[in-house]
Amino acid sequence: MYLIFAVLVILGGSVNPNIAIVGGGPAGLVFAISLARRGVSSVIFEALENPIHIKKYTPSRSYAIDMTGHGLKAVRYIDALDEFNNALIPFDGMQLNGRKVSSWDEPGWIGSRGDILSVLTEIAINQYSDLINIRFECQLEDIDVHKGTMNIRQSGVDDVEHCGPYDLIVAADGGGSKIREQAIEQEPAYNLSREDIGYYFKMLTMDKNTEALNHNHLQIFAKTRMMVAGAINGPKGKDDPMWFSAVPYPNAHVYETPAAAKKSLKKHCPGVLKYCSDEAVAEFSKVPAQNIGRITSSSQLFAGKVVFLGDAAISYPPIGQGINGAMESATVLDLALIRHTTNETDVNTAIKKTLEDYNTTWLPETKAVAWMGRKTNQANFWHVIRSVLLNLVGLSHMDLVKSSTMSYSEAERRTKKLGPVWWG
Repeated sequence: MYLIFAVLVILGGSVNPNIAIVGGGPAGLVFAISLARRGVSSVIFEALENPIHIKKYTPSRSYAIDMTGHGLKAVRYIDALDEFNNALIPFDGMQLNGRKVSSWDEPGWIGSRGDILSVLTEIAINQYSDLINIRFECQLEDIDVHKGTMNIRQSGVDDVEHCGPYDLIVAADGGGSKIREQAIEQEPAYNLSREDIGYYFKMLTMDKNTEALNHNHLQIFAKTRMMVAGAINGPKGKDDPMWFSAVPYPNAHVYETPAAAKKSLKKHCPGVLKYCSDEAVAEFSKVPAQNIGRITSSSQLFAGKVVFLGDAAISYPPIGQGINGAMESATVLDLALIRHTTNETDVNTAIKKTLEDYNTTWLPETKAVAWMGRKTNQANFWHVIRSVLLNLVGLSHMDLVKSSTMSYSEAERRTKKLGPVWWG
């Protein structure tokens, strides 16, 4: 593929845009690595510390993510199969109440966001340090989406730094994107829609008997609610797995006592208690549930010289596609950039066409995966029954969503063929 584009560069015009990326998460890093593989440089402004140097998990949010279909496409795009194979737990499928309900036969992995982020950061630093400049602990303060300029505050530095102008600013700053909020004020064509489906969760540490669980599978415990448990890298890496389970709620629930927490777990999902000590349940009872049921959708995926990737483009309830879709969105943007920078000699024209191309391709995908999120609320009794039954009869919509050969919009189209099943 890259040979073809190299020929296009020689035969036609080409431009090399000046690019800044705000957010060094999976989407921002995949995009920067994609650029670097073609010899294009970029700067990343990341608000947090270097993830290589800090703990890879947070007990309150360390749910296990399966890196499959759409994430696998991105990993293949940046030629990073070996790095992921070496660093993360292999993923083989899913089990429901101890019964295997799906298999995964392609490369795939299980890990926390921190595990995945560390792999991508190491690739960027170890293989492309001459082309990717990652500036950690940098907070965005203001941005002008039309001029392509922004103000950055570096940790430990008193003065605000004025950066730009850039030909393209990539907003990969997550579901709480500050750039997104400022873009609403500056670009009339850009707006957001917000929805809350009533879906909360908190994490339960599984700290006993986990040797009986297959750490290459995500484990689903379901009764009146559905809990998804999985292993992530422990302090010694993938051979030292730690287990966590996401416990869903319809509201911001808090338990008064550990006994109340244990009683609730026994009622809604008793299978998980076999793997949790009293100490783990007591710690779990103290933590308030977090709202993860918000869906924030963009009317378009660009504003001025800014383009939105990953959760900054759309945020939706976790159905295992947040990071997978975010990483794929970076590759879609890179392909659009290749198409138009190799056929244009004017950088502004090339960027404008790139953003329109990316928007046409990826916006329908964001709408499709958001629809899936609405229909997979693990705190909703009917949604749980529906998901369990579909898994048992081999018609799980999540198998389509995880496919490496099917778009989200095609998965939505096929899923909707079940018609009345999706009422509610």
